[in-house]
Amino acid sequence: MISALLNSASVWFYYFIIYCIINFNIIVILGSYNVYYIKQLSKLFSFNKKIKFFFMLNFLSLGGLPPFLGFF
Repeated sequence: MISALLNSASVWFYYFIIYCIINFNIIVILGSYNVYYIKQLSKLFSFNKKIKFFFMLNFLSLGGLPPFLGFF
């Protein structure tokens, strides 16, 4: 990301906005299911497989795995 900042400030700005949107999505879903502790995530994931997949994709993207936005 530092190289993108050196090349163009607008690229960094778009990356930052998308990063904030991904974090906001995670926070909203956790809040809607009243998940306040990490132990409560196991109940949420066993209850709904779509939510589990969505969280996996979002966390991999935030972690910077290559096929996702966090890598660039």
